[in-house]
This record gives sequence, C-alpha cells and structure tokens, in this order.
Amino acid sequence: MKRFKISILFSLITLKIVLISSCGQTRQEIIKVDPAFRKYVSAYTSGMISREDAIQIELANEIENYEDYPDYKLQNLIRIEPHVEGKVVIVHERLVEFVPTKPLAVNQFYTVSMELKEFIDVDAGFEVFKFQFATHRQRLNVEVDGLKSYNRHELKYQKLEGTISTTDFEKTKKVKKSLSIYLDGKKIPFKIEERSLDNSWDFVADSIPRGAKEKKLVVKWDGVLINSFSTGRKEFTVPSLHDFSVNSVRVREQDDQIVQLNFSDPLLPHQSLEGIISIPGITGLKYKIYFNTVDVYIPGRKTGDFYVKVSNGIKNSAGYKMDKGYTSQIKLSDAKPEVRLVGSGSILPNSQGLIFPFEAIALKAVDVRIIKIYEKNVHHFLQVNNLDGDDELTRFGKVVAEKKLSLQTDSRKNLKQWNSHVINLEKLIKTEPGAIYQVAIKFNKAYTLCECNSDVKAPELYGNNDGWNESDWHRYGFNGYSTWGYYDEEESPCDDDYYYGRAIRRNILASNIGMIFKLNDDKTSHAILSDMVTTSPMSNVKVSYYDYTNKLIASGNTNGQGMLKIKLERKPFLMIAKSGRHRGYLKLTDGHVNSMSKFDIGGDRVEKGVKGFIYTERGVWRPGDSIYVNFMLQDKKHRLPTKHPVNFQLVDPNGNTIYEVSKSKHWNGVYDFRTGTSVDAPTGSYRARVTVGDNTYTKSIKVETIKPNRLKIFIDPEKANESDSCEIAAKWLHGASAKGLRANVQVRLTPMRTKFKAYNSFVFDSPIRNGESGSETAFDGVLDADGKAKFLNSYDEIEESAGKLKAHYTTKVFEKGGDFSIDYSVAPFSPFD
Repeated sequence: MKRFKISILFSLITLKIVLISSCGQTRQEIIKVDPAFRKYVSAYTSGMISREDAIQIELANEIENYEDYPDYKLQNLIRIEPHVEGKVVIVHERLVEFVPTKPLAVNQFYTVSMELKEFIDVDAGFEVFKFQFATHRQRLNVEVDGLKSYNRHELKYQKLEGTISTTDFEKTKKVKKSLSIYLDGKKIPFKIEERSLDNSWDFVADSIPRGAKEKKLVVKWDGVLINSFSTGRKEFTVPSLHDFSVNSVRVREQDDQIVQLNFSDPLLPHQSLEGIISIPGITGLKYKIYFNTVDVYIPGRKTGDFYVKVSNGIKNSAGYKMDKGYTSQIKLSDAKPEVRLVGSGSILPNSQGLIFPFEAIALKAVDVRIIKIYEKNVHHFLQVNNLDGDDELTRFGKVVAEKKLSLQTDSRKNLKQWNSHVINLEKLIKTEPGAIYQVAIKFNKAYTLCECNSDVKAPELYGNNDGWNESDWHRYGFNGYSTWGYYDEEESPCDDDYYYGRAIRRNILASNIGMIFKLNDDKTSHAILSDMVTTSPMSNVKVSYYDYTNKLIASGNTNGQGMLKIKLERKPFLMIAKSGRHRGYLKLTDGHVNSMSKFDIGGDRVEKGVKGFIYTERGVWRPGDSIYVNFMLQDKKHRLPTKHPVNFQLVDPNGNTIYEVSKSKHWNGVYDFRTGTSVDAPTGSYRARVTVGDNTYTKSIKVETIKPNRLKIFIDPEKANESDSCEIAAKWLHGASAKGLRANVQVRLTPMRTKFKAYNSFVFDSPIRNGESGSETAFDGVLDADGKAKFLNSYDEIEESAGKLKAHYTTKVFEKGGDFSIDYSVAPFSPFD
C-alpha cells in the first residue's frame, strides 16, 4: 500500500525528523504547508517512502475533462528538486501521480512543486502547491546460516546458505555484487534468488569441496554499490574429510531452554546421546537429532554459567566417530516475561465452569480485559471476521470487565518457569446466550520479576465500559497480529520497547454445541449436532440457515440422532443452532466449513454417481506369478444397467496390453480379474486399468525378480505423510514377529501435479524447480523384539520441489541366512506444510 494519505500536520513533523537525519545532503528549506490547502488537496505523499513509490496528490475537487488533458502540457506541471526523471499521469478525476522513470535516490530529501491552478480552480495565493518527502536510508543486512551437507550420505561436498535483506528496494544484480565469497582466498561463485518477501534474497554457494586438509571460507559484504555504509565479514572452516567437529553452540530461550549444537557433518539419526552430550550440573537432558544439528532440551529452568561437553563417541551419518571431544561455555539466563495461550479454538464448553487457561513466565501479575460482542451483532461481526477475529470490535461490543490478576497465589510455584494459570470467567462476567467474549491478557514492566535499575509504576486501568480508550492496549498490541508486535531475542525486558506487542487474546463462545455441516451437490444440507461435554447427539435443537444479508433461508429441528436434513434454495452464509441457553455459530463460506486442510482427503470426485476402487492381494510379484486384481464398483443411484460391462486391461512397462477381458458378473459390486505374467516377462511397473463407461481407474503393479516372500511387511505411507516419523513392522507368515531381523527402506521421490479439489484451474507447481531425486535410504537397521522400528520421515533437498511429490517406498526385511522379503508401496508426499 502506498503511503500518501497522511495529514498535513503529521507530515510536517515527519519531515523535520527526515531533514535532521539526512546528513551530508544539500540543505533544503522546510516548507510549512498552509492548512488552508485542505480546501483543494485532501492527501499527498509525505514522510518516508520507498524508492519505488510514485508521488501522489489527491485533490479535493474533480479535474474537469481530465481524459482530454494534453500530455505535453501535463509533463511540465509537477517539478521535483533534486531533479527526477518521470512522467505525470492523471489516474482518475481526483488523483494525479508522478511516476519516476527509475527508482528514487537512497536517503534523499525531495521538494515537490505542483501547478495546482492548472488542474482545478483555486483562489489567489494557492496557485502552486509545494510539499516534501524523503526516501529511506539504505541498510544491507546479511545472515549466514552456516555450512551444511547435502544429505546424510554425501560428505565430500557442502553448501553455504544465507539471506540478504535491505531496508528499501534494490536491484538483485547490485545486491549480488555487494556480496563476495572466498575459499582459501579464491573467489567462488554463488547463486542468489529473490524471496517473495519485500527486499530480501536467499543465496547459496554450493559444491564446496572437502579435501585432505581443512579450508577457510570467508563471506564479505560491502554496501557501497547500493549507497549503504553496511559492511561485514564472517569466517567459516570447511573441515577435512578426516575431521568431524562442532561448528557452533547456541542457546535458545524463547520458550523452553534449548542448547543447539551445529556439527560439521550430518549425524547418525538414531544414536543414543545420553552421556555423550552432557552439561555438568544438569540432569534429565533430552535430545533431538535433525540432520547435522542436535537440540538439547534442559528440564525446568536454569540460570548461570555452564559447560556443554561433547565426547568423541558421537558418530556422523557414515558411522565415523569424532576425532576429539569438544567443550564450550554457555550462559543460561533468567526467563523473559511472557504470556501464551493454551490449546486452540474458540468454543468453551461449560463442563466445570467457564475456565480460561493460559501460561505465564517471569510475571507476578497480568491485566485481563473482556469485551462482549452481543448476540444481535454476531451475524455482522462474522461478515468481517472469523469466530476468533478482532476487526471493528468497537462496532460490535463493549468492555464488560477489566481486572489485575495476581499470579502469586501458590507459593510452591516457581514463577520464573512456565506455569499454568486459569481465569474463572464466571467471577468476572455473567454470560449471556449467544454472546461472544474476547478475553485479552497483557502485562507491563511493573509486573515482571526481572531485576531492572529503575522503579516503575503500573498504569491505571481504564474503567469506562461504554467505549474504551484503546491507546494502552494498542501500545502493547497482540503478539502475532497486524504490525503491533514482534519478537527480538536480544531485546531486554528492562527496556520499555520490550512490552510492545506482548499481549494475547482469544475469542470464546460459551457453548456445549458441536456442529458439523455438509452440503451435497443437489443442495441438500446435513447438520449433525452433538454435546461436546457428553459427546451425545443433541435432539430437538433448532437449526437456522441465513444468507449474507441476514435473511432466513430455512430452519428445522434435529432428530433423535442429532441430525437435520434440509434442501436449501441457495448457498447459506451462517448456520445458527439454539438449545436453551446455548448457541452455536458456523460460517458456511468456502474455506470455513469444517476445514479439511489438516487431513488427507485426496480422491476422485464421484462422476455421474459412479465410484471405483482397485485392490490386489499383495504389493509385488515375480515374473510368471498369477496376479489377482479385484475391482470394487459403487453405484448408489443405480445409474448403470444391471449387466453393464466392466473392461480390464493389464499393460506392461513398455505400454503393450498383455491381457484384456470384459465382465458383467459381480458379487455385491466386486469384480475379480485373474491374470498373470510369463516367466520371461520384463520386470518393472505394470498398470492395471479398469474402464466403466467413460470412467477409467488405474493401479500400479510391481513385477520384480525376487524369491517368494516368507515375511509379511507392514508400512503405512499414507500415515507417514501426516507425521515426522514412520513405522515399519514385519511378521513371519506363520504369525511370529520378525524380531532382530535387519530391515532396509529405500524411498524415491518423483514429482506429481499439485492440485486441490476446489482449485483445479490453478497451477501450484513452481516452473523453475524439478524436485526429482534419486533413491534415498530412509532406514537401515534392526527390528526390535516386536518386529518393529521407526524412522524419520524427512528427506534431503525436498525444498527444491516444484510441488507435491510421489514417494515410492521399497522395503526389504532380511532373514538370517541372507534371503529377504520385499514390499512396494506408493503414497503422495507433501514437502511443505
């Protein structure tokens, strides 16, 4: 958004600040804009702007015949000092723009003169309108992530990644020239790519070789090319192939206390680190290995100076131990004051009172504010908000309670650690049916347990419930919303700015009604209601559907199973359920109806009422084996004739159809097709294809030259895609567990089209990435006493994927004599959250 609608008075104040900060420039006289210009100019560009912004003047009156204004005359009506090449355009009847030909200068103060009389009629003395603005001072910031290995198996090459950011617009070519990377004194190339965020770039220097001796890598930056005084350098050691060491140690204390160790090589993922990584004086450490990083979780909260020790027993991914141990001093600090919400959602069932939980650390008190959104305003509120929104609150509700809440109620609690607290809302408010309440929590310097030098007093709370003063709450803001708050790990709680953006809030609806809504293609709606306390169906509950204009579309009461089925004339906006004092609200706009975004709901849309599914008796076959394929057909609406033919084809890896048959007989909708391959058939991926009318269904059939399986292998790739880990299990065919047997899981990722049900016409795949990778070992180890094992379901270089991937899992379990059983499965894999 271009920032030009700024009041005249405010712009004068801003310009004074700009002039003082613009050292070294030609001094320009401050222009005092006559407030009387408001009669002719309603807004204009002022203050600090981006180098890419256009200069805009919005007039109070319309320009007559603006479309016929001669261009040659127009270009001389706006002048800028220092001179700027550009073009004057009339955007519409009241808006005039000066569009610079190229970006404005960095850290420059400008004066604009506009021949106002040439656009609108003005009184004497107002013929020329002058105003001023300035561009930002350019700063160059470089963050280097450090050296990383490409994957767990490639140790000969590493890559260096980082980000570059500037305070204002700059060309990518100039930014790249501002950075240099040297390996043993020799300049090496790197790639740079602009991020989707403004004024930031990712860079990577890849294929950095590791040799017999360690090397020195230096990153330098100098902002002189982009008119910035920012300079700096960082040095890194590229370890030799015989060296394996700790690169860095970092303490993270934002939530839990974590000591993060970065190693020069990727680590063996499943090794035990107990006793290998230790912090003398602290017991009960927990460890998490991710690639070449180890997070060490510290129980409770510790303060003071400690040493972290790494013994040479730790192993890299190739199984080699570190040459020598490592010791580093760390400092664990007192917790910074913070509050955070517990759980998620906005519905608060009244099971044991209206209890609002939250957590706090390093605080002895908090301020609580409750705003009530009236039932009659809920429909309008949900037009501009979701249930947890906070836009335009002054239009929909008022403050009904404000209170300072002491957290020093239990002497056994150590308030310098995270503790759970609750607010009994029934002691603060009397809830009304259908009302939504916003509970907000903030704190200030006077409430903290930090030892700061200056004495501070708590501000007084506002007590006007008919309309509240937002200045205090806006100053503290709400963490994670708008631009009010941010987190700076280095910021001290003794600074007043620390408390900017630390407030939290949540909207709640006191209700026991759980709601589910589905709409069929024929506009038949299904409402399912249940009691969230007892989980029982809620019968005889009135359900009403409203459109966006608050007009009733249809209503009815649920049956004994808590269900209501109604055909709707048009698409509803809001569903409201009423049962005694309880109310339930559900927005029915796209994207809000029982969101499935966290679930795998992949599949095909039912075409013409017909749905089909192919399944087989196992996952892999040998050449010459019989193959039994079953096809399940669902035809609920009986669209197909009684003996409609179902055609089956088996296609080999070369695309040749080796078997084809048509059947009309089935058993409860299941068709069986018995086929196979010859003993000299080619191995690879065959394809079973079933055709029913215009609908076609396919399944991959894997044929390999293997011995008959004597072990049954279980792996759920669909479930693996939902979590960070995947479980493999194996049993002998006679039922005994395959304990102690070695298992190997190979995964190959191939690109597939990324598509979502409601957005078939959109392209989600990146055109500049391919994302295809070779085969990667996901697990190679021994099964436990139950014949099971877990492995990390994460793979290298997936960030380069164009979109969704297809994961091909090949699992082998080896017998003691060397023979193995094999299983092959395929599942979609999402490389991004």
